[in-house]
Amino acid sequence: MITLTLLAALALPSQVPARWTCADTQFGDTVCDCGCGADDSDCASANYSACMVDNCPDGDAPWEHENKSCMTSTCGDGWKADDEACDDKDLLDAGGCSADCTTISADFICGERTTGCEPIAGGEGEGEGEGEGEGEGEGEDEGDGEEAGGCASTIPAAFPMAALLPLLWRRRRLR
Repeated sequence: MITLTLLAALALPSQVPARWTCADTQFGDTVCDCGCGADDSDCASANYSACMVDNCPDGDAPWEHENKSCMTSTCGDGWKADDEACDDKDLLDAGGCSADCTTISADFICGERTTGCEPIAGGEGEGEGEGEGEGEGEGEDEGDGEEAGGCASTIPAAFPMAALLPLLWRRRRLR
């Protein structure tokens, strides 16, 4: 009799959360189940990267910041849904996945859930290799507050003038 009670206690955790919507046997089973309406004690964090099983309805994915909840899955959200070939968490034709999440770039491999894409060992990958021509980050600044390649400058446009003002003021005093 004691053995059956002990086995029953080990098979099913005693405190399944009231809002738990998945099978009771999934709670406390050493697998991080997501989309179950309540936190799973097996998840190392609430981020969807901890998810091992997606229990969200078709077309939904675990929410990035609170994996007990589900959100509509879209290309670029970082969660590779069943209808996506890949999802590298952006809507660019870069990083291994096409902008519409339907094609994996040559020399890349893309994983499941939130693993994204990585260059294949020995492959060149995007942005690497040899050759001539302009690449990201080359070119001239057109003075619009952004550097070549589309990255905003970390120094505000007003900085050079503001830095010169004390020098100009001092120069006027010396005259």
